[in-house]
Amino acid sequence: FVSQPFCSGSVNVSIEMVDSGGTAHGGQNHSAAEMVTLVIASVDQPPRFTLPADAVFVTSADAGARAYPAFARNISAGAPRGRDILQSLSFSVSVLSAPDAFFLSPPAVDAGGRLTFAASGHVGVALCDLLLTDSGGLESPRSTPASRFNITVLNLNDPPQFALSQASIHVSEDEEGFGLEEIVVNITVGAEELQTLAFNVVQVGGALGLFSVPPHLECTAGNPGACTAASVALETAEDRFGHAVFALTLVDDGGRECLAPGRCGEDTSRSVNFTVTIAPENDKPSFALAAPDLLINANTWCIESNPPPYACGATIPGVAIPNNFRHERRRFASMIKMGDAYEIRR
Repeated sequence: FVSQPFCSGSVNVSIEMVDSGGTAHGGQNHSAAEMVTLVIASVDQPPRFTLPADAVFVTSADAGARAYPAFARNISAGAPRGRDILQSLSFSVSVLSAPDAFFLSPPAVDAGGRLTFAASGHVGVALCDLLLTDSGGLESPRSTPASRFNITVLNLNDPPQFALSQASIHVSEDEEGFGLEEIVVNITVGAEELQTLAFNVVQVGGALGLFSVPPHLECTAGNPGACTAASVALETAEDRFGHAVFALTLVDDGGRECLAPGRCGEDTSRSVNFTVTIAPENDKPSFALAAPDLLINANTWCIESNPPPYACGATIPGVAIPNNFRHERRRFASMIKMGDAYEIRR
């Protein structure tokens, strides 16, 4: 007989023997029946699972807890029916080799196939074996053959990071000697220990032409390889006021090398905006005199018209001479200015 796959149990079978002599003249061709019990024993089938073809990659900046749902897939207790489906399953991970202090928390896989671990950030490869074991039922537990996988920490360039201590800078029109003002703090270069940073400042809004020397950043804490804070310096253009918006990014010298498909380094931080406002200041007015001295003859009147000039005391057609003697000198004050060229006349 051939039993059905993954079936177990017992069945009673009646067995008789029949010969070819027939039953003529009262003959008998059947033997007496014998009862036989067939028992198909339940055999614990080994559990099964599959792993993805891709290895596990993390970067040196990914230190800390990591989780990969459905890392182990197609999990089966063994037989699709019978006692196997009533068994519990558990995974166990063995780290065969890894650099020293490679994990803050060793890898583990739960019954649903979720892989968790905490990498320390050290670069290297951990070689691991994964076993799936069932509870065994009435027999000893059974395990799958070990499946091997790697956890690889790549030395990718991580982008620098920073924070702004203030998003607005206020200066006065024609202010001289504007000193360094710290606005960039908490600068980090990722997992790399030493990198040189460049500060990129680009105007993205506001009025143009406000600066003779545009805002730029200078490291004021640490050194070029370990700068932790930076200050802004600038020089305003003469007689200009208004506001301008600037975008700031940091770029390190680590490059963007790719160590695996889809795993590339980053050398540029996120962009953050800050505003510089130049407050206007009222400039004093100015003028020039046509002559430093003005001579007036007593008991005479004098009106200067243009053109032509009339001699003092002459009769000017169409002009009424006032009863009181008066003197008038046009363009006596000239080159009158309200202040700088950008001020509103008032």
